[in-house]
Order: sequence, then structure tokens, then C-alpha cells
Amino acid sequence: MLGAELAKATAAEARHREAALGPSPLGGVEYDASRGEVSLFRFVESPTDEIILRFIDECRRLGSNERAEVRSSLTMEDFYTLLNFARRRALLTLRAKDPTIATAGIEAVSLIDVERIDWRDAVWASALLAYAGGRTGLNASNAFTAAASAAEPGVAEILDRFAHEEVNNLEEDWGYRELATPSGIILASDGGEPFAPTTDLVFIAFAIVALIEGGPWHISDVETGSVLPAVWLRGGDPNIVNTALKSMTGCVAINGALSPTVSPHPGVPQLIVFLAEFSDWGAASTIAAACGPDRQGDFAGLGVAAGTLCAVLVSRSVMDGIESYEDQNSLERFRAGLVASLTNNPA
Repeated sequence: MLGAELAKATAAEARHREAALGPSPLGGVEYDASRGEVSLFRFVESPTDEIILRFIDECRRLGSNERAEVRSSLTMEDFYTLLNFARRRALLTLRAKDPTIATAGIEAVSLIDVERIDWRDAVWASALLAYAGGRTGLNASNAFTAAASAAEPGVAEILDRFAHEEVNNLEEDWGYRELATPSGIILASDGGEPFAPTTDLVFIAFAIVALIEGGPWHISDVETGSVLPAVWLRGGDPNIVNTALKSMTGCVAINGALSPTVSPHPGVPQLIVFLAEFSDWGAASTIAAACGPDRQGDFAGLGVAAGTLCAVLVSRSVMDGIESYEDQNSLERFRAGLVASLTNNPA
């Protein structure tokens, strides 16, 4: 949630909390982002799913007035827990090839008050459910229509949209890419840039995820169709760097965040790995050599190349006054692992 929509939702939540409301039935129930439970580029089992399923089942038995009271008692944080559940249901539907799994996700969306969230988040979750349901044989019209009849007007409008609109292309319309991996189907974020590598970059990306996690960092997202911004390549001649970037055939961005147990500001220091394939080894070597800051030194960078593949690792802080967690020296511990990841890949 960003900008004006965040401000509107937060203000609506504050006004709503001024009323005398009962305790939330989902108080303290949430997914653990540090375990990857809110990610769609993998599926991590979570006991929170069963709690939400029981809650949805209880809500099915309520009349419209009782249901409205329950919705009113839920907080903005609860709504986002329900949205995370809905997105997880979409992924699980695809992995299990079971359209009935999507139904509970659609019902979760119907329990939300759209004024107290960024309404776009409900649209995105509904689109993922419509896509997953459509891919597995769900009668989306019936499922979304039934959920809309039990929802408040704003959410009902969103659900009714997907009762009549098929979602067939996630990449072009919704910023996700469905991919088959050894562990099952995943939904990777997609930046919309050309993505036609000859090497399985996603396979390598998961090796890099395993390399980085287990210490202070956890991976929050993996994005295909990403750009590799020249701002992280200040150590090379700009003209040569830009020429090399034009030969890139595909890029995956791996986004890391600090564990909350490590930093009081876990979202501020960030770690990003750009994994890219180029049309020739010279371009990959050029980009790897250019990785790093200029004299300003406002981030730390490490670049490695192997053949036509390159990994650019960047550590930075997104807030003035808070230092980057890594520096040039500490990033070196990742070098050998990155080289191994680039060289041990499927043909």
C-alpha cells in the first residue's frame, strides 16, 4: 500500500476504531513473513491456514447482521491476513490442481471491508484466485457471485467483476508469472521486461535464495522480467555498461529483508541480487566488473560472472540515518557461493 490509498485506508481504520467494538476473532493471527509464509515464489506450510479455514467455516453459518458485526470487529491487520490467505489459496490451487481450494480464498476476500485496505490489494488477490480457479476448472461465476452476495458493497463490486471476467494472462495484466519448479508450481512477481533466457534462471535463483537465507536475511520476493538498473553499476564506464545491458536476455531480481530479530528496522536495510543472462560472456563480465558505488559510497556491491551469466548483489539502506547492514568486505562471503550457483546450473 502506497501514497494516497494508504492514507485513505489508514484514516478509515482510525475512524472505525473510535467506535466501541468487540475483540477481533483473528487477534494475534498472522503469517510469518520471515519464514516465507507470505511469498508466492514458494509455498511454505503454515498453521495459520487452518485457523483461517476454521474462521471462514464459522462465518458461513452467520446471518448477514452477524457477519457484518464480525467484519466490523476485524482490524486492517486482520484484513491483510485474510488477503495473504487468499493469495496462498490461489497458489495452492495451482499446485494441487484442486479448484475447490480457491473457494475458501474467495470467501476470505468477502469478509474484508474495502474502505480499510488499499482496494487494489483485494483486486489483485481476486485476480489470482480467478486465474487459479480458471486453470483448474472452477465455476468462477458461481463462486464469485456467491461470495459477492455475502460481502459489503465495495468488495461485492470487486468479486462481481471476476464473476464475469476471465483471467487468462497473469504476466501482461497482473504482474505475475506462473512457473513450474522441482518443488511445484510457483507464482513469481514479473516486472514486465523481456524475459527469454536460454538458461533456467529461476533454478539458479533458488540456489541463490538458499545461499542467502539461514543468516540475518530472508528472501521476500523473486521477480522475473526485471530490469538491472545502471545505478548499481557505477564502477564502469557508463557507455560501455549501457551497451552491455542492451544484450541482456533476461533478469531475475531476488529481494532480501533483514530478520526482525537482527534489526529494529528490518525493512530499511535491503539486499538485492540481480541474476542476469547476456548474449555473450563479454557483456556479463563487463557488468560484473562495474558493480559497485562511485565516490558517494551510498551502497555496497558485489558482481560475479560465469560465462554469459552474471550476479549483481547490492546492499543498501532506504532511510537516511540508518546504515546499510552489509559493507564491501562483508559481501565477499557470498562470492564463492554465487560463483557456484552460476556454474552449477541445468543445461
